[in-house]
Amino acid sequence: MIDTHIASIRIGVCTEPWAKLLGIYTQSFLKDKGIDNQIVLYRNNQELSNALLSAAVRILPTNLTDLPTTLSDGMTIAALSERDSTRQCLILPRSLAEKRSDDTLEGLKIGVYNAVHAAQMSALFPDVTTEIHSSTPLECIEALRNGDYDGCIMTTLTVKMLAIQAAEWEIRSFNPREFVPDAGQGVVCLMAATEDVSTRRLLKTVHAQKVALVTNVERTLKKLFNDTNIAAHCERDKMGNYHLSAAALVEGSLRKMRLSQSTTLGLAENMYRGLINI
Repeated sequence: MIDTHIASIRIGVCTEPWAKLLGIYTQSFLKDKGIDNQIVLYRNNQELSNALLSAAVRILPTNLTDLPTTLSDGMTIAALSERDSTRQCLILPRSLAEKRSDDTLEGLKIGVYNAVHAAQMSALFPDVTTEIHSSTPLECIEALRNGDYDGCIMTTLTVKMLAIQAAEWEIRSFNPREFVPDAGQGVVCLMAATEDVSTRRLLKTVHAQKVALVTNVERTLKKLFNDTNIAAHCERDKMGNYHLSAAALVEGSLRKMRLSQSTTLGLAENMYRGLINI
């Protein structure tokens, strides 16, 4: 059994540079909440998982966008951070942007992370070329500097974590209704071992429950699409109504919808049926 004493809570992070930045962001988030912590580095995700299940570390941070809707055995979501901006950003070298007299992107090659990003970019800017890649954000920045891409799509949270400077880069952000972000965007998830009751109880004090209400809708829709070819963004207005925007690839075509309800009950399922039957 996992012991119940927590002095300084241990955060497990891979040695890869982008993972370290996520760890530092999580460390700062927890310290701001009054939770003492330290980062422990591991070589790969398998070592991280083993460390969590053996209580060598207590927390594995991940961007909620990267977390599958079916979790690994023995792990659970212990807490979600407050939500940062959900806007997608287009990052362009300022030297390139200043050569253009308007906001068009004609002829540019834009790096994106998935097929839904590519479809949305093509719908907004028919004259761009998109390329799907699996590079980390740090690798994307290097690719831009090397001229491999003219621009890259990144999240607002990524821009903040990388401390991207306006002197070198032009940052264009999109309204989530215009360019629907990935489910869970702008949220860092803190994973814990299921049986680690003491850590889960501690993290419950920092869990953003209001964020969970809307991201649960997004992740339910994501699961209905088998975790692929779907982007989703849910928000709650001041009157308590929920508004879900989604973009999906169905039979190779981009389909977009916006659906509003007074409750989250059935919202994802209704959106799924709507997208499938457009």
